[in-house]
Amino acid sequence: MCREAGVEVLFNSELLDATIENGRVVCAEVYGKCTRTLIEAKVYIDGTGDGDLAYMAGARYMSGQDGTGIMQPCTLMFTVTNYNLEKFLNFAEQSPENFGIKEDYAKGYDPTFFRASRGHCFIGMDELIKKAKAKGDFHVPRNQFIHITTPVDGMLAINTSRIIEIDASDPYQLSKGLEEGYLQVRELMAFMNKYLPGFEQAQLAGISPTLGVRETRHFVGVKRLTHETMYAPETKREAVAQSAYNIDIHSGVKDHIDLTPVAEPFGIPYGCLVPESLNGLLLSGRTISVDTQVFASARVMGPCIAVGEAAGTAAAMSVDKGIELRDVDVDALRATLRENGNLF
Repeated sequence: MCREAGVEVLFNSELLDATIENGRVVCAEVYGKCTRTLIEAKVYIDGTGDGDLAYMAGARYMSGQDGTGIMQPCTLMFTVTNYNLEKFLNFAEQSPENFGIKEDYAKGYDPTFFRASRGHCFIGMDELIKKAKAKGDFHVPRNQFIHITTPVDGMLAINTSRIIEIDASDPYQLSKGLEEGYLQVRELMAFMNKYLPGFEQAQLAGISPTLGVRETRHFVGVKRLTHETMYAPETKREAVAQSAYNIDIHSGVKDHIDLTPVAEPFGIPYGCLVPESLNGLLLSGRTISVDTQVFASARVMGPCIAVGEAAGTAAAMSVDKGIELRDVDVDALRATLRENGNLF
């Protein structure tokens, strides 16, 4: 799609610096293969995950959760093969105490569902983990085992590692986190082989090349969406994307997850993408201007994709009309997004 659109893609380069003139981002410098490259553009979209360009440009931000600064933990995903899923589900069926989601909203979340669903995410094995911890075989700060099916037959993704108390926007802490992730993968493989029925012969297939980072910087935008204003009429009128995911807060210091279902989808206003006092730049992904509760829902892939499309469309409108990003007509932006199939 990028090639069809005439986009020039530059791989293997890292952001190095930003040039600001009169409160506007006018140049981004990247470095790759011993080469410095200056990228000049009318507008920029920060899709770096940690908001690196906005940070270099001096945009105001907060780190971690409101009030504490604690960040949701990181995870190093890995995949396994050579397992017996039916044996695993039979055990789970006979041991209901090992199903981790027991709240009312998870009714039907049982082996029958898993057998019928080609794509699923299993969460549980609480009691087995307690047993392994008691015997000194489990030190990962996690109280549940999570596997996720993949498009590849015979391969599961394991989302059980947990690296707590690190700031992944710091290169030293990020490196230590990756080291810890590798050690946790080794321990989790041993746990699966020893304790999980159906995984006695499971083998490591692959490890993610990067650490999965849930939370770092939150930038201050023209508008900040909060838990109290998620369903406000103004939020609905100004929404350019939406989220329907749970408020899913992984503890950054302990082993649990605080999960609260949302009542219905909520909108993300355009102002959350616009830095409060910086021109020529839009925020995208998990750096948008929202509070802790909203972030815990909007940080996942679906909402990030929708926010990214809104940012790209707004950037195009800004360039076409020769106006500032903060002056983009939100009604016109919403109309264009709807024409392209967006829902909000």
